[in-house]
Amino acid sequence: DDTAVAGTNVIYAALQQFGARRGAFGRDARGRPMPWGDVPARPFLGVSDAGRKAIRQVLLSHFREAD
Repeated sequence: DDTAVAGTNVIYAALQQFGARRGAFGRDARGRPMPWGDVPARPFLGVSDAGRKAIRQVLLSHFREAD
């Protein structure tokens, strides 16, 4: 009643969100490190300060209309 959750079921999402060091997931069948090189974190989940402000404005507008 008072929460919202956002996420994804894409298999590589955690790698994109958090990054990984070369070889963090072991080696493939040919003995190569997985991932092959360092992958920097590229966060895409979460809400920025501007996003929070926009969400707040939408909610306030919605509540005003419900009155």
